[in-house]
Amino acid sequence: MRKIYPENAEKKALSLCGLCLKSGRLALGESAARKAVLTEKAVLVIFASDCGENTRKKLEALCAEKNTPVNIFSEKEKLGNALGKDGKAVIAFLDKGFAEAFKKIIS
Repeated sequence: MRKIYPENAEKKALSLCGLCLKSGRLALGESAARKAVLTEKAVLVIFASDCGENTRKKLEALCAEKNTPVNIFSEKEKLGNALGKDGKAVIAFLDKGFAEAFKKIIS
């Protein structure tokens, strides 16, 4: 289910994701996010609202096992555009500061 954010908040959060990527503190895609969760480097995993159900369920279960918080945010196309990549269904923050700033923007 897609949560509706004020346009400004969504833009700010997407911009923050781009900054996090440039700093090298963002894992892109399902396999990179899974690896980050397994190695306990991920501090927050974000699923696009249009992420495949199978992908989400499997990775969500792993996140629960490793006590990694998850959130559903935006859509694959918007995440991909913000990151300069094709649509991304899953990203993982590897930095607590960026993750906290992201949660503050979207709350």
